[in-house]
Amino acid sequence: MIPIIKSRFSHQNILLVITLFGLITLNACNWFAVDGYKIQGTIEQYDNQPVFLDELLYGQSTTIDTAITNSQGEFEMKGHVREAGIYRLRTSTAHEYYLIVDSKTRIKIAANEKNPLTYTLTGSTESALLHDFIDSVYAHNAALNKASENYLMMQKNGINDSLLQVYKTQEEKVATNYMVFVRNYVDTSKHYLVAIFASSLLKPNLDLKTIKKFATRLEKQFPNSIYTKKYIDKFAQYVEDLVGKPFIEIELPNLEQKIIKLSSIKGKYILLDFWASWCPPCRNENPSLVALYQKYKKKNFTIFSVSLDENAGSWFDAVKNDKLEWPYHVSELKRWGSQACKNYYINEIPCNFLIDTSGIIIARNIHGEELATKLQQILETKPSNK
Repeated sequence: MIPIIKSRFSHQNILLVITLFGLITLNACNWFAVDGYKIQGTIEQYDNQPVFLDELLYGQSTTIDTAITNSQGEFEMKGHVREAGIYRLRTSTAHEYYLIVDSKTRIKIAANEKNPLTYTLTGSTESALLHDFIDSVYAHNAALNKASENYLMMQKNGINDSLLQVYKTQEEKVATNYMVFVRNYVDTSKHYLVAIFASSLLKPNLDLKTIKKFATRLEKQFPNSIYTKKYIDKFAQYVEDLVGKPFIEIELPNLEQKIIKLSSIKGKYILLDFWASWCPPCRNENPSLVALYQKYKKKNFTIFSVSLDENAGSWFDAVKNDKLEWPYHVSELKRWGSQACKNYYINEIPCNFLIDTSGIIIARNIHGEELATKLQQILETKPSNK
């Protein structure tokens, strides 16, 4: 899948965060040794309709409680949970409200069916923090969507490259600010469940340090929480950083169905690039990759492109139309099912790895000016390879 956030910074719609969570059926032992939660709400213009309460946990989803609103849109829920957790109130019209619930929770919520993004919560500091975070995500998404629309509009209007770069830089700046906000929130949030919710926006290809730090914090402070255990399980595959290690062999067919090995070009500086014809951010990045290839192809540099396409025709057309002139294009035509994706922990594209002449990965996910600067530092002082 392409992240909703357009570009490698991967700005995600908050709805994608929710898909990482869901309800799990827990052992009922000892649930009733506590008072239980109480949730009272009013959803205006949602009379005599069902309301569902879901516990949200990585990868699983179940509904644990339901209620029917009265003629004024009022409802009440009472029940028990084993431990504090992330929950969602959900209407039959797919509007959602997010809460932190434990067995002593007393929450009041006021909402309007016609304006679901505006609602108030009282009685729970943690739920209020979660509500504020979600509001901030929506604000960042709105700013990023606006910046992306401006860039695409200017690109469509055919303005000169230097002015177009101004809009592109602005888009990247907004996206960077968004991810800095998320990382800082995960690092500094006083409530670990809200931080876990925020951490779902982190991208393992970009945020390994933050993920590792947060996992260590959870294991130290909340070792018995099911959320800690699920978080560790979810991100265990990402805790090893590939930078500083030898590349993992890739041996796949090219456009002519000839098997090509990554190791066959060892000895060059290689940009290992994961992309696809159906990925707009990848296609937007291709012109800059073409420019870098043209600039450094005689200085012991090349690009090895792994496509996550599943249609050979679309893949071929994209290579041709984008003028990707380097000879190393391979694909299993399995989209995210590619073994290369699994070996390199790819969960978003574009994603790349810079490999040195000895086959060691020296950088990951560097793009735009950062990539150009890195190549200049490495190759401008290197003798040409005639």
